[in-house]
Amino acid sequence: MATFNRSNVHQLVEKRYIYFMTDRNRSAITIGISNDLIHTINAYRNSPSMFFDYSTSHMRLVYFEEFTNETLLHKRYEFLKMLTKAQKEKLIRSVNADWVDLSIGVDFEEILDINYSLRKIKINIAAC
Repeated sequence: MATFNRSNVHQLVEKRYIYFMTDRNRSAITIGISNDLIHTINAYRNSPSMFFDYSTSHMRLVYFEEFTNETLLHKRYEFLKMLTKAQKEKLIRSVNADWVDLSIGVDFEEILDINYSLRKIKINIAAC
Protein backbone atom coordinates (compact mmCIF):
# COMPACT_ATOMS: atom_id res chain seq x y z
CA MET A 1 0.00 0.00 0.00
CA ALA A 2 1.41 3.38 -1.03
CA THR A 3 1.59 6.09 1.56
CA PHE A 4 1.89 9.79 0.94
CA ASN A 5 3.17 12.35 3.33
CA ARG A 6 2.32 16.03 3.04
CA SER A 7 5.72 17.07 1.68
CA ASN A 8 5.48 14.62 -1.27
CA VAL A 9 1.97 15.78 -2.17
CA HIS A 10 3.01 19.45 -2.01
CA GLN A 11 6.02 18.72 -4.21
CA LEU A 12 3.81 17.21 -6.93
CA VAL A 13 1.35 20.13 -6.95
CA GLU A 14 3.82 23.04 -6.86
CA LYS A 15 3.88 24.96 -10.13
CA ARG A 16 7.20 25.42 -11.90
CA TYR A 17 7.85 27.29 -15.12
CA ILE A 18 10.21 27.29 -18.07
CA TYR A 19 10.45 30.77 -19.54
CA PHE A 20 12.04 32.71 -22.38
CA MET A 21 13.07 36.31 -21.76
CA THR A 22 14.34 38.64 -24.45
CA ASP A 23 15.52 42.21 -24.78
CA ARG A 24 13.70 44.91 -26.71
CA ASN A 25 15.71 44.19 -29.88
CA ARG A 26 15.18 40.42 -29.65
CA SER A 27 18.93 40.01 -30.05
CA ALA A 28 19.19 37.43 -27.27
CA ILE A 29 16.77 34.87 -25.85
CA THR A 30 17.40 33.63 -22.33
CA ILE A 31 15.82 30.42 -21.09
CA GLY A 32 15.36 29.55 -17.44
CA ILE A 33 13.38 27.71 -14.79
CA SER A 34 11.44 29.42 -12.03
CA ASN A 35 8.81 28.69 -9.41
CA ASP A 36 7.83 32.38 -9.25
CA LEU A 37 7.70 34.08 -12.66
CA ILE A 38 6.89 37.53 -11.32
CA HIS A 39 9.84 37.47 -8.94
CA THR A 40 12.12 36.23 -11.75
CA ILE A 41 10.94 38.94 -14.15
CA ASN A 42 11.55 41.62 -11.53
CA ALA A 43 15.00 40.19 -10.84
CA TYR A 44 15.90 40.52 -14.54
CA ARG A 45 14.55 44.06 -14.72
CA ASN A 46 16.16 45.25 -11.50
CA SER A 47 19.62 43.75 -12.06
CA PRO A 48 21.52 45.96 -14.47
CA SER A 49 23.56 44.07 -17.05
CA MET A 50 22.85 40.69 -15.49
CA PHE A 51 22.74 38.98 -18.88
CA PHE A 52 22.67 41.79 -21.41
CA ASP A 53 24.96 44.70 -22.21
CA TYR A 54 22.38 47.46 -21.94
CA SER A 55 19.30 48.41 -19.98
CA THR A 56 17.38 45.38 -18.78
CA SER A 57 14.34 47.46 -17.88
CA HIS A 58 12.99 46.54 -21.31
CA MET A 59 13.21 42.80 -20.74
CA ARG A 60 10.15 40.88 -21.89
CA LEU A 61 8.70 37.53 -20.96
CA VAL A 62 7.79 36.18 -24.39
CA TYR A 63 7.15 32.49 -23.71
CA PHE A 64 6.57 30.18 -20.77
CA GLU A 65 5.34 26.69 -19.97
CA GLU A 66 3.86 25.54 -16.66
CA PHE A 67 4.73 22.19 -15.05
CA THR A 68 3.75 20.33 -11.90
CA ASN A 69 6.04 17.36 -12.58
CA GLU A 70 9.73 17.98 -11.86
CA THR A 71 10.97 15.19 -14.18
CA LEU A 72 9.01 16.47 -17.17
CA LEU A 73 10.14 20.01 -16.40
CA HIS A 74 13.82 19.09 -16.56
CA LYS A 75 13.44 16.94 -19.68
CA ARG A 76 11.62 19.78 -21.48
CA TYR A 77 14.18 22.32 -20.25
CA GLU A 78 17.07 20.25 -21.59
CA PHE A 79 15.28 19.94 -24.93
CA LEU A 80 14.49 23.67 -25.21
CA LYS A 81 17.98 24.64 -24.11
CA MET A 82 19.46 22.77 -27.08
CA LEU A 83 17.32 24.61 -29.67
CA THR A 84 18.95 27.12 -31.96
CA LYS A 85 17.90 30.76 -31.79
CA ALA A 86 15.83 30.34 -34.97
CA GLN A 87 14.00 27.35 -33.48
CA LYS A 88 13.30 29.28 -30.26
CA GLU A 89 11.96 32.20 -32.31
CA LYS A 90 9.67 29.83 -34.24
CA LEU A 91 8.36 28.37 -30.97
CA ILE A 92 7.75 31.86 -29.54
CA ARG A 93 5.95 33.00 -32.71
CA SER A 94 3.69 29.95 -32.60
CA VAL A 95 2.04 31.25 -29.42
CA ASN A 96 3.08 34.91 -29.29
CA ALA A 97 3.35 36.18 -32.85
CA ASP A 98 3.87 39.83 -31.86
CA TRP A 99 6.36 39.09 -29.07
CA VAL A 100 4.11 40.80 -26.55
CA ASP A 101 5.33 40.99 -22.96
CA LEU A 102 3.41 38.19 -21.22
CA SER A 103 4.40 39.29 -17.72
CA ILE A 104 1.30 41.50 -17.50
CA GLY A 105 -0.95 38.47 -18.02
CA VAL A 106 1.03 36.34 -15.57
CA ASP A 107 0.66 39.02 -12.89
CA PHE A 108 -3.08 39.25 -13.56
CA GLU A 109 -3.46 35.45 -13.51
CA GLU A 110 -1.70 35.28 -10.15
CA ILE A 111 -4.11 37.88 -8.73
CA LEU A 112 -7.06 35.85 -10.01
CA ASP A 113 -5.59 32.66 -8.56
CA ILE A 114 -5.18 34.27 -5.13
CA ASN A 115 -8.77 35.59 -5.22
CA TYR A 116 -10.06 32.14 -6.23
CA SER A 117 -8.15 30.53 -3.37
CA LEU A 118 -9.53 33.06 -0.88
CA ARG A 119 -13.12 32.43 -2.08
CA LYS A 120 -12.58 28.68 -1.78
CA ILE A 121 -11.33 29.10 1.80
CA LYS A 122 -14.35 31.27 2.68
CA ILE A 123 -16.72 28.65 1.20
CA ASN A 124 -15.03 25.86 3.19
CA ILE A 125 -15.25 27.88 6.41
CA ALA A 126 -18.91 28.68 5.77
CA ALA A 127 -19.65 24.98 5.17
CA CYS A 128 -18.25 24.07 8.60
